[in-house]
Amino acid sequence: ALTVNCTIGIVYDKFVINTATAYDVLKKLQEETKANIYIRDGVLNIHPPYTEPHNKVRYSFQRNIESSSLKYKLASDKNIEVVVEATGADGKKREVTAGTTGGDKITIKGGGLSEASMKELADAEFRRQVYDGYDGDFTTWLIPSVEPGDSVELVDEDFKYKTGWYYCKSVTTTFNNSGGVRKIQPGIKVVA
Repeated sequence: ALTVNCTIGIVYDKFVINTATAYDVLKKLQEETKANIYIRDGVLNIHPPYTEPHNKVRYSFQRNIESSSLKYKLASDKNIEVVVEATGADGKKREVTAGTTGGDKITIKGGGLSEASMKELADAEFRRQVYDGYDGDFTTWLIPSVEPGDSVELVDEDFKYKTGWYYCKSVTTTFNNSGGVRKIQPGIKVVA
């Protein structure tokens, strides 16, 4: 039996389950709310994205990053509008937006989300898309160990303003005759 640790505040006006597995329900919730949903140590965790504190790992461009496709981008250069759409119980289409018009538009289907939850989802997606920081990935060795959800500090001794803590979005570990490497994709900047 699993216990549940849920810190997400998103509320549905209606949510219908018809012949679906628990996996299908959790997958649908993750798609619509962008929540981090995972099982660790017998606990089903459901949290807003980028909020759970995990391990902290440091990487330096001058010491332990083998290669990188990272590009530093400023939030002021990103013109993004996030639109969350949902159909209410009365059949009327509702929309909530965050960001600025005229640039890239991201549309999220909100299902039966409440108006407040639609706004929360739009604001969270906007924060996920618009920040000063790195975009891309980098390759390092197996040590230190890192997992998705950890906080990764990227240190650049040549450009100190680029140094910061980032949410670790994904880690791909590969082995070959030359040894093992980890390809790490940082996400948004976080306060460590």
